[in-house]
Amino acid sequence: MLAISRTILAAGLAAALLGGCGSKTPEQHLTAAKAMLAKNDGKSAAIELKSALQGDPSMAEARFLLGTTLLAQGDPISARIELEKARELGYPADQLVPPLARVLFIYGEYEKVISEFSRTQLDVPAAQADLMTTLAESALLLRRKEYAERFIQSALSLDAKQPRTLLVAANVAGYSGDYETALQRVSQVLADEPKNAKAWLAKAEFLRFGLGRDSESVAAYDQALSLDPKSVGANVGLATFRLTKGELDAARKQVELMRKALPNHPQTRFVAALVALEGGDLKQANEESQAMLKLGPEDARFLHLAGAIAAQSGALLVAEKYLSQSLNQSADNPSARLLLAHTLLKAGEAGKALSALQPLMEQQGRSHAAMALAGQAHLMQGETAKAVEAFRKAVELDPKDVRSKTALAVVDLEKGRIDEGLGALKGLASSDATGYTADLALISALLSRGDSAGALQAIAQLQQKQPKLADAPYLRGSIQLRAKQLAEARASFEQALQLAPGHFQAAVALGLLDVDSGHITDAIKRFDAMVDKDPRNIRARMAAIELRVRAGASAAEYEQQLLGAIKASPDAAEPRLALIRHRMAQGDVKQGLQAAQEGLSAIPDSAEMLLALGQVQALSGDVNQAVSTLNKLVAKMPNSPDPYLRMAEVHAQVKDLPSAAQDLRRAMVLAPRNVEVVGKLVAVQVALGKFADARAALKDMEVAGTAKPVVLAAYGDLAYAQKAWPEAARQYRAALDLQRDDVMLAIKLHSVLLKAGQSAEAARLASAWTGSHAQDAHFLSHLATQALQAGKMAEAESLYRQVLAIEPRHSAALNNLAWLLMKTGKSGALEFAQRAVQVRDDVDDYWDTLAMVYLAGKEPARALEAVRKAVQLNPSGLASRLHLAQAMLETGDKSGAKAELLKLDAAPLPGELKRLKDELQRQL
Repeated sequence: MLAISRTILAAGLAAALLGGCGSKTPEQHLTAAKAMLAKNDGKSAAIELKSALQGDPSMAEARFLLGTTLLAQGDPISARIELEKARELGYPADQLVPPLARVLFIYGEYEKVISEFSRTQLDVPAAQADLMTTLAESALLLRRKEYAERFIQSALSLDAKQPRTLLVAANVAGYSGDYETALQRVSQVLADEPKNAKAWLAKAEFLRFGLGRDSESVAAYDQALSLDPKSVGANVGLATFRLTKGELDAARKQVELMRKALPNHPQTRFVAALVALEGGDLKQANEESQAMLKLGPEDARFLHLAGAIAAQSGALLVAEKYLSQSLNQSADNPSARLLLAHTLLKAGEAGKALSALQPLMEQQGRSHAAMALAGQAHLMQGETAKAVEAFRKAVELDPKDVRSKTALAVVDLEKGRIDEGLGALKGLASSDATGYTADLALISALLSRGDSAGALQAIAQLQQKQPKLADAPYLRGSIQLRAKQLAEARASFEQALQLAPGHFQAAVALGLLDVDSGHITDAIKRFDAMVDKDPRNIRARMAAIELRVRAGASAAEYEQQLLGAIKASPDAAEPRLALIRHRMAQGDVKQGLQAAQEGLSAIPDSAEMLLALGQVQALSGDVNQAVSTLNKLVAKMPNSPDPYLRMAEVHAQVKDLPSAAQDLRRAMVLAPRNVEVVGKLVAVQVALGKFADARAALKDMEVAGTAKPVVLAAYGDLAYAQKAWPEAARQYRAALDLQRDDVMLAIKLHSVLLKAGQSAEAARLASAWTGSHAQDAHFLSHLATQALQAGKMAEAESLYRQVLAIEPRHSAALNNLAWLLMKTGKSGALEFAQRAVQVRDDVDDYWDTLAMVYLAGKEPARALEAVRKAVQLNPSGLASRLHLAQAMLETGDKSGAKAELLKLDAAPLPGELKRLKDELQRQL
C-alpha cells in the first residue's frame, strides 16, 4: 500500500473540516429561499428549496414553497408533484388548497376541481376567495352557468378587489350575456392596475364580441400588446378582427409581428393558416396547418381549421377526418359540425351527413343552416317527405334568406296551395342566380307529387345555372334509375362523376348498375381507378374489396385485401373495422381481438377503434375488460352519450339489465332529448317490468323539451309493451297528427290497430296512407309482410312487387318475395333470392333463403355453398344450421349432417323446424 504523508493527510482533514463549517442545514436553505422569494427571485429560491429537500425530504413547507414557485414559473407538472407531497405531509389547507386547485385547473381537470373542492371551507377569507375563483373558472369551462355564478358570488363576497377574481367575474357575466357588467368588472381591475395586460385583453374581447364597439376593442387590443407583445390572445384577437373586416394586408402584418414575438407558438401557425386561407393561398394554408397540427395535434380549433382548408382544397376525405377528430375533442362546435355535414354532402355521403347534423337538430336553438343541409341530405337519399319537413322547419328558424323563402313555398305546398307553392319555388329558383336551395326544394316537391317530368325539368334548370354542380346529374340519374331507364341513368351518373371525381355516391350508383347487369369487373375497375388517382381514398378501396368478395373472392383473399388496405392507409379506421368484423364472423375471436388491439395502437385517438375493442372483448366473454375499455371512451368523449349506449349494449348482451339501465340513465343526463337513448332506457325498464320507471324516463324527456311527436310516440311504445293496444293507438295517432309524413308512426299505428282488433280502421289508415304517399315503399313493404304473416300469399306477392317497382333494390322485399314464390311453387324465386344477396351480402337470412331455393330446385351443392355463408354470418342461427344439415344430407355427407343435427339436440326449435329435423333424422 502506498504510504501517505502525514502533512498531506493533515491538510486534507483541515480542508474537510473547513468545508463542513461552510455547508448549510435544510433549515438554512429554507430561510435563504424565503429571502429570495421576498425579492421575487424565484429561480434562485427554487435552487435553495431543492437543496433543503435533499437534506430533509419531509419538510412540508419547502415542498409547498417549491410547488408554488414552480407554478409561478410555468411548470405545472413539477408544481403538482410538490404540492401533492406537501399535502401528504399535512401542510395547512388554507395555504395549500388554492394553488393545488389552480394546478388541477391548468391540467384541464375541471370536473375534479369541482368534485374535490366545491365543499371545502378554508378559514382564511383570501384563500377561500382564491379557491372559489378557481371553482368558478372550472364551472364556466364546463358550461355550468349556475355553478359558476354561485362560486364567483361567494368569491366576491370575500374579496371584491382581487384582480383575478374580478376578471373571472367579468367572464361569468359575459357568458350570461351581461356585457356591461363584464366591462365594469374589467374597469375595476384597470383602475387599480392600469398595466394589467390580461385585463386589457378581456376588455377588448367584451367590447368586440359582446357590445360590437369595434374601434374601442382595437384600441384595447393595442394596449394589451404594448404591455405584453407576447400576449397570444391579443395577437390572435387583433389578427382575426382584421380578417373579419376584410383587412387582409393588416392581418398579414399582424402575422409577421406574431412570428417575431411568438415564433414557435402553435397559435402563430393557426393565424397564418387562417390568413392564407382567406387570401386564397391554399398551398400556404395547408403548409401552415400541417405545422400547426404538429404543435397541437389534439386541439379542436386546429383540427377544425385544417378540415376547412382540406375541404376548400377538394380533399374531402382528409377534411372529413380532421373535422371528425375536431368534434371528438369538442362535440358542441356547430361550425365544425355544419362544415363536416357540407363536406360529406359534397362527397355524396348523405347518410353520414345526417348523422353529423343530428346533435344540431336535437338542440332547442336549432339553426336553419342545419335544417337546410338536412333537407339536402334527405333529398339525396330519395326521402322526399323528410326533405320537405326539414325545409319547412328551416323557415321557422329564419324567415329572411332564400332558404327560408324556399321553405315557405314548401309550406304552401303542404297546405294544398299547389299553384302558389310551386310558383314561388320556380320564381326563387329562377331569380337566385348563385344559390341552389330553391332548386333542390322545387325538385323535392315535384318528386313528392310524383311529377318526375317536372323534376327533370327543374334539374335541367339547376344544371344550366350551376353547370359544375354534380348534384344535378346525380339526381337526374336517380330519377332515371327509378324509371328503369338504365342507359340514361348510367350516362347521368357518369357525368356527375366527371364533374366531381370524388363523388362516391355516383360511383356507387354506377357500380350497382354494373353488378345488376353482370359486369362486376367494370365496377371493380372504376373503383380501382379512383384508388390509382388517390391511393388514400379508402372508401373507393373498400368498395373495390367488397365487390371482389361478391365476385367470388375467398375469405382468405378478403383478409389479404383488407391487410393491403390497412398497409396503404394505416390511420384509416374502416379497413381495420372490416378486418375485425371479418375475423369475428369467421369465429376467430382471438384474431379479432388482436386486430382490434392493433387498430387502437395504430389509431390511439380513434373512438371507433376503442368502441370496436370493447365490443370484441364483450363478445369474447371478458365483460369487465370491455366495460373498462368503454370507460376510456367515456373519458375521450365526456359530453357524448354514445359510450354509455355501447356499455348498455354490453351489459344487455350478458343479460345484466340493471347495469344497462344505469348506463342509459347516465347517457340520458348528457342527452335528455336523444330519442335513441330514451327509447332504449324505456325498453330496458319494460324488460325489467319497471313500467313506472319507464314512465318517469318519459317524463324527464318531456321536461327536457323533446319534440312532442317523439314523446307521444314513446308513450305509445310503452303502452304497446304493456299490451294496452287502445292506449298505444291513441298515442301513435296523436303523434302522427303532428308529424304527418312519419312512416314509422304510420306503421306502428297500423300494427297496433290490427292487434286491437280494429281491422276496418287499420284498412282505412292503409288506404289513406298509400293514397297520399304513393311512392312510399317502406309502408307497402310493411303491408306485404302483414299479409305474408296472415297467409295471404297472393296479396303479399302483389304488394312486394309494388315495392320493387318503386325501389328495385329493396333487399327485404327481394328476399321475402323469393321465399314466397318458392313456397307457392311459382317461378322466379331464384332470380329474386340472388338479387337479394347481391344487394346485401351481409344478411344471413338472405343467404339462407337462397339455400332453400336451391334445395327446392334440386341443386344441393349450390345450396350447401349458400347456407355455409349464412352460418358464417350467424353461427347461432337455428334455421341455417338445420338447412346446412339438410344440404349435407342431400349431397351425400351423412356424417356431416349427423354432426350438425347433434348440435341442435338441446335447441328449442319451433314447429316447422322441429318437423324438418325429425324428417332429416329419419333419413340418416
